[in-house]
Amino acid sequence: MKNEYITERENKEKEYDIALSFAGEDRNYVDKVAKLLKAEGINVFYDLFEEEKLWGKNLYEYLIDIYQNKAKFTIMFISKYYADKLWTNHERKAMQARAFQESYEYILPARFDNTKINGILDTIGYINLKKKTHEEFVMLIKRKLGFSNITKDDNFDKGVKYYEIKKYDKAIENFTKAIENNKNNIDAYFYRGKIFLIKYKYSKNNNFLENALNDFNNMLKIEPNNIAAHKYKIDIYANGYNFSNGIKGVKAKKITCEEYVTIDEKGRIKLPAMLFNNENIYNLIITTGLKKYLILIKLDEFDKNIYNYYNESILIDENINISENTLCHAQNIEIDKVRRIVIPSYLRQYAGLERNAIIVGLGEYYTIWDEETYKRYKIENSLLVL
Repeated sequence: MKNEYITERENKEKEYDIALSFAGEDRNYVDKVAKLLKAEGINVFYDLFEEEKLWGKNLYEYLIDIYQNKAKFTIMFISKYYADKLWTNHERKAMQARAFQESYEYILPARFDNTKINGILDTIGYINLKKKTHEEFVMLIKRKLGFSNITKDDNFDKGVKYYEIKKYDKAIENFTKAIENNKNNIDAYFYRGKIFLIKYKYSKNNNFLENALNDFNNMLKIEPNNIAAHKYKIDIYANGYNFSNGIKGVKAKKITCEEYVTIDEKGRIKLPAMLFNNENIYNLIITTGLKKYLILIKLDEFDKNIYNYYNESILIDENINISENTLCHAQNIEIDKVRRIVIPSYLRQYAGLERNAIIVGLGEYYTIWDEETYKRYKIENSLLVL
């Protein structure tokens, strides 16, 4: 159900669901939030997503128009740096001019600290970013925008309050009641799953790990592309769940096939027949690798095999952490009747894919390389095909 204020204003449809205003010193946090919002299908104004549009523009006029006229909501990431910047002050004034005309809370303050900002009264509700992970903050934004099918539930609100003061048993009790009231309450599954992971961390009781996995699986039944659910499922696999030999000292993956392919003018490639193994595969995920190549994985095996990729791939160091960029860039792709897929332009650009490419099989997943890049990498690392 969309936010009631937005639905009343359908005749004023905006270009962006939300615009982000922040100081450059706070970019690390904001960047992760922006990528998660984009992965959730939310149309967000974030400068690094708009480089082509911003190029050559009169930024003073263009950004004022964005923050005053083009977004349904704006988030002001308040910090000591935000107060001192010339550009953030321009953005703030544009947002406040719009807020003056609206009958709803157009400016959504989120604080890194208690810095005073002109026009932002102490009585205005804000989010304390020190108490929110990126995933928790993005879920809150989705609810505010109306990108959630969850109606208000007192049990859920109580659960969040208990969670924040670390009364986890009471939080689980309230989240469970919220789920009983609405089996599609994805936020309640998320928080309850996180608590089960916390309880596992201190008890090493595998029942908590299994309960967390069930909650994140239930999230994916509701939203198959939910990034937070995928991320925490990968954390569960990283804790050794369902890995009989543990995760240390895993033998490196061997290359099972190499197939040279051509990228056509529409950005399409034809997948190798062996990927299908007589199966009807229509749900594939494509995303970025740690180096300049792409990863292709079946949707129903994504969480386990993306973890395997980070731990077993011959293409990377053993102990590297899971990349949030890999999760944020992950998206479904459609396969046509002749086994072709369209690789999105930003992924082709990331991997340097223009005309000649190669698909490399690594067991449960495949990588897609520019042909010359892959040849150089093979020579440098003495890779052999089985």
